[in-house]
Amino acid sequence: MAFRKFLLLISITFFVLTAVAQSDLIPLYNTFNYFIDKNTASKDSVLHTCIKPYLRSDIKNTTLIDSLYKPFPLSNNKFFISPITDVQYGAGTKAQTFVEYTGGLLVTGNFGNKWSVSLTGLAGSLQAVNYLDSSVKHMGVIPEFGYAYKNGKSYSFQNIGGSISYSPNRIFNFQLGKGKHFWGDGYRSLFLSDFSNNYPYARITANVWKIKYVCLFAWQKDVTNPSGLLADAKNKFGTFHLLSWAVTKRININLFESIVWQGADQNRARSFDPNYLNPVIFYRPIEYSLGSSDNALIGGGFKIKICKKQQVYGQVIIDELLLKEVLAQKGWWANKQGVQLGYKFFDLFNIKNLYLQGEFNYVR
Repeated sequence: MAFRKFLLLISITFFVLTAVAQSDLIPLYNTFNYFIDKNTASKDSVLHTCIKPYLRSDIKNTTLIDSLYKPFPLSNNKFFISPITDVQYGAGTKAQTFVEYTGGLLVTGNFGNKWSVSLTGLAGSLQAVNYLDSSVKHMGVIPEFGYAYKNGKSYSFQNIGGSISYSPNRIFNFQLGKGKHFWGDGYRSLFLSDFSNNYPYARITANVWKIKYVCLFAWQKDVTNPSGLLADAKNKFGTFHLLSWAVTKRININLFESIVWQGADQNRARSFDPNYLNPVIFYRPIEYSLGSSDNALIGGGFKIKICKKQQVYGQVIIDELLLKEVLAQKGWWANKQGVQLGYKFFDLFNIKNLYLQGEFNYVR
């Protein structure tokens, strides 16, 4: 959401959402994530904050969750409907203005404590400042929302998402849906970001002892094609793994890996490769044994609670790394790595809800 954070940005956001069943997902909004992070930042609280969106069952403090949601019940308290409205205005240099209107509905339903469903529909309009307008023109995409439809000086967009979630017990959760995910403790993520449009996915989550493990299978689209038609968008598939370990109540470390491959090349058309359906972490030997040119990424992250209201966190990601070339310091093109380091301070100067976050990201 970095494009919304420029000079003199004034944001008025009203989200009224609901989550009822234990298998419900808490929506991926910075407002909610900040509130949860702040209220679970004490040394006695253990929450794998590097894995978002959260499940309702992840948050042990039910009063905290209830304070976030004000549902409108429909049928016998099994279905709920909530409005989503977002109005943003900003000003840039040379009398540029930024205006965004977003509206929609969220419908959720629950069936006991094991099954839940959700459906989100959004539509809106964006008038962008020059640097963002240039990006939208070039890519044909509005960050977070997807395909951009030109409408005079503005762009209109539509966004549909939803999920089916099943938690058979306290250990496992299974999800099938169209949405997005954010892995990390930062404002940005080097692993998996919510800056994309919604995409079809299947997700398996296991929570055992002090470890939480996620396996995500995704199907994405590249709409930056010469024809400009959605029907000609290229397929891209990926499998993503994240293992989070709460070493202590103050320290968390996590390991990440992913394999991403294109749906077709000059030699053949590919769908989801069954070799990558293996849910066990460390895919690199499988990718290597296939002799493929698929893109493998590995990384690691951490978060340390300095005290109740302060945290440091970071990530390191590696695409290609040849140590000999690194030591030679000749800038070999194939060495591609990234690093993140950040700091959070809640209730700065003892002012309630005054929040400071500083973050450095470098990607080669």
